[in-house]
Amino acid sequence: HVIVDVQENRSFDHYYGFAPFVGKYGVPSGYSQPDGSGGVIAPHHLTSGSTADIAHTWTAMQRGYDGGKMDGFYKANGGGALGYYGPADLPFYYGLFATSTLCVNYFSSILGPTYPNRFYLAAGTSGGVTTNGVWGYGVLDYPIILDLLDEAGVTWKVYNIGLDSVSGGESDNVFVFWKKWVRDQRTTAVKSDYLQDLQDGRLPQVSFIVPSFSMGWDEHPPADISVGMGIQRELITALQRSTAWAGAAYILTYDESGGFFDHVTPPRLDAYGLGIR
Repeated sequence: HVIVDVQENRSFDHYYGFAPFVGKYGVPSGYSQPDGSGGVIAPHHLTSGSTADIAHTWTAMQRGYDGGKMDGFYKANGGGALGYYGPADLPFYYGLFATSTLCVNYFSSILGPTYPNRFYLAAGTSGGVTTNGVWGYGVLDYPIILDLLDEAGVTWKVYNIGLDSVSGGESDNVFVFWKKWVRDQRTTAVKSDYLQDLQDGRLPQVSFIVPSFSMGWDEHPPADISVGMGIQRELITALQRSTAWAGAAYILTYDESGGFFDHVTPPRLDAYGLGIR
C-alpha cells in the first residue's frame, strides 16, 4: 500500500530548517536575506500557528528564487516569508523522525502555486500551466497516473478529507479536473471511507489523500498548523493500527512552498522547475 497525502504551502526551512536532526541540510549559521535597502533580515520563530497567507504566485516564486540566488523572499513577501516553526510547534511531525524518513532534498515540481504543482502530481506535467487559473470538472483531457494504475490493474482511491467546491476553485482534488475521472466514484471517497477501508482490510494499493482547503485542514495559511497536523496524526495512527501497516508506505508531502523561505537552490530541469523544497 502506498498512501500519498499532499498538504499545502510550507517550505522545508520554514518547518524543519532549525530542527536538531537535519544537520547540514538545515539553515546555515548566520543566514539572512537582503531587505532591499542595504540591510539584512534574519529568520524568526513564529509564535502563532496561524499566519498570513503570503504571495506564492509564479511571479512571487520567481522573485524568491531570484535566478537561483535564493535571496528574494523578504523582498517578495516581507518578514512573513522568514518565519519558521520548531519542535514545540510541530510535536507530532518532529516525533515521526524517530521511526520515519525525512526527505531533506525533495523539491516541488514547478516554481509556482498549487494547481500547477498538483497537475504534476497527477500527470507528470502541468501542460504549461503556471497559475491557479485552470480548474473545474473535466477541463483537462490527457493521460494521468490514474490511467496508468488502471492499465496495470493496480487498485486506487482518492480520499477527500472534507469536500471542497471544485467549480468554485477551492478543491485540491485535481483528479476530477480530468474529463475521464469526473464521474468515477473512486475519486470522491471521504475520511470515513478511509477509516472503514482500514478496518475492513480493503485499503487499495495506491491511495491519494486530499485534506480540505476551505475547512483549514491542509495547513494552507492562514490555517492553524496544529489542526492539519492533528488530522495527520489521526490518519497515520489509524494506518499504524491496521493490518495494512506492515506493508504500507505513507508519504506526507506539500504541493509547494507557499512563498516561505528556503536556502537550497533547486536543480534547474527546464523553464518551469524544479521548485522550492
